[in-house]
Amino acid sequence: MSGLSARKNIEDIYPLTPAQQGMLFHAMQAPDSGVYIEQLTAYLPADLDPGLLREAWDRIISRHPVLRTLVVADRGKQPLQLVRQRVTAPWRDEDWRGITEGEATKQLADLLREDRRAGFALDRAPLMRFCLIAWPGEAWRFVWTFHHLLLDGWSTARILEEVRAAYHGVERGSSPPAPFRAFVSWLGKQDGAAAARYWRSVFQGFTGASPLQPLWSDQTDPLESGSYRRHHLDLTPERVAALQAFARSARVTPNTVFQGAWACLLSRFSGDDDLVFGVTVSGRPADLPHAEDMVVMLINTLPQRGKQPDQTQVVDWLQTQHSTHTESRGKEDSDMTDVPRASRLAGDTGVLGGR
Repeated sequence: MSGLSARKNIEDIYPLTPAQQGMLFHAMQAPDSGVYIEQLTAYLPADLDPGLLREAWDRIISRHPVLRTLVVADRGKQPLQLVRQRVTAPWRDEDWRGITEGEATKQLADLLREDRRAGFALDRAPLMRFCLIAWPGEAWRFVWTFHHLLLDGWSTARILEEVRAAYHGVERGSSPPAPFRAFVSWLGKQDGAAAARYWRSVFQGFTGASPLQPLWSDQTDPLESGSYRRHHLDLTPERVAALQAFARSARVTPNTVFQGAWACLLSRFSGDDDLVFGVTVSGRPADLPHAEDMVVMLINTLPQRGKQPDQTQVVDWLQTQHSTHTESRGKEDSDMTDVPRASRLAGDTGVLGGR
């Protein structure tokens, strides 16, 4: 595309959200890590019409500006997101019907690995691509790959529902989606100085990060050696009921109980009794009209701090944690790259820390 036509193909320009800025920083620090590359795979029935599926995606891409967005991040300048009026989404078709399902499964794993490794050039829209695979046994596999800078989980689910509706010819309403610019405007009106004062009060007396070194030997980092393992635990209906009953009796949410358990686990393995860890929030402010309808990346990660309680004070401690988390929700638009400065911590402390 020539420079002139590229300039004409611009629908809107606005800044990144605080969460997007944090993602952009890490993406640029480790461009080959694939940490923010999202891949969704779907099993589709044999009677799928590939042409209709592609048309459905084209309609949804035209409907939502975020799916036509790129990021301009010149060093030393404020990063911006730019919305194209028109984009052509990369679409790959594969026919694996001539191989066994076992071979296809292996090839899919290889494809996903290579696809993640490929990443995205952030200054080229769209920051997503598709792959449709004719699968052994007259079925289909569909892969949607996109950069997490574009969408959070809430928005991803809505996009998939709209694509399904478009494929079946169901209109989801003629009104346009809530504009992201409304959030950007709302964000510009927030009191950053008040947020900085709040986080300084949260971090008062907190001095530094706690590495989880007690989890492994001084010589071996399991994340580098590949020696770490994943353990899967299912909560039985009885345990879920007991958890909910305990949360009600303590007048907190089950989420608060899980956060408390996580803090205790981190304390055990770090040796610190004063910890900070990240808590993901929706980032959709209650006082912004139609925030729930926005299809963008609005989630944020807020720091949660809590000193470990005496065994006789667990309920009181959980209630304090609940109150602190509720209060911090009013600061969910905070730029997490500013939190270390507000707390006088080094910029590369991560979300886990202790004294």
